[in-house]
Amino acid sequence: MKKASNRSNLTLVELEEGIFVRTPIPSENHSALRAGFAGYTANPRWCNSKVMAWRTGRAWRDALREETLAIRQSDGLLVPFAEAQETPQLSKEKKTNLLTKLKRRATSMHDAQQIQQA
Repeated sequence: MKKASNRSNLTLVELEEGIFVRTPIPSENHSALRAGFAGYTANPRWCNSKVMAWRTGRAWRDALREETLAIRQSDGLLVPFAEAQETPQLSKEKKTNLLTKLKRRATSMHDAQQIQQA
């Protein structure tokens, strides 16, 4: 029976500059993971675990190209496409405050244009 993975055994890995992923792959295989994600060829002297990490990196790159995975804008984490598209819900109070500020700004900009025209 397969053990369910939880966040405690996941490591944050930087695949490329600004692109991160959480993975249970051991740290000694992170270089192979990055090489696969970057599109480099596998090293024929690698052990089996490094080749598997390299294949995982290639699969993530392919999934990113096919848009089944995406990079979340808030933190640069590689996540499923649907999760990257979700935006945090604003509370009703924050929405009201935001709309009020936008209306004030629009009104003040309109007043400034009228003054310039006069």
